[in-house]
Amino acid sequence: MVQVRCKKDGNFELTDRERTVTLDNGQIQLEDLTVSEPGEYEVEGIEIVYGSQAALIIWNHLQIAYIFNADKPTSFEKSQFTPCNVALIDPQVSGLDKQKATELLEAYDPSVVVFGSTTTTSEIQDALKIEERDVLKLTEASLPVEGREHYRLTT
Repeated sequence: MVQVRCKKDGNFELTDRERTVTLDNGQIQLEDLTVSEPGEYEVEGIEIVYGSQAALIIWNHLQIAYIFNADKPTSFEKSQFTPCNVALIDPQVSGLDKQKATELLEAYDPSVVVFGSTTTTSEIQDALKIEERDVLKLTEASLPVEGREHYRLTT
């Protein structure tokens, strides 16, 4: 199980109680490793494929796309990151209106979408049914079989 929460600064923190991954404005922090350049990385069974618009984190049988740029994914990202189980939208992503959000969700095709506490969701709130939570617990078995679930994490 991977737990996702928002830190007070609005950034995501993922943990399985043994390891912690922090997602901060396009950077991924895992142990002593900071990932901010395209490439493939692995630390203690957590795989990271870092692209130019997003990164894919493969952890506990989950494919988690960390989207840090609202531009369309590159062809590499589309082929490697789609479909993903979970899409985490970085709070720093700007210009996230209804059209951009729809394009991102179509491109990455996640089962679960998670917005941070500081993400402005007012423009997309009506289009998406967004549920607020403090912590989101993710397992392969907890993913929706059909449809898509949307969450906004609070601090």
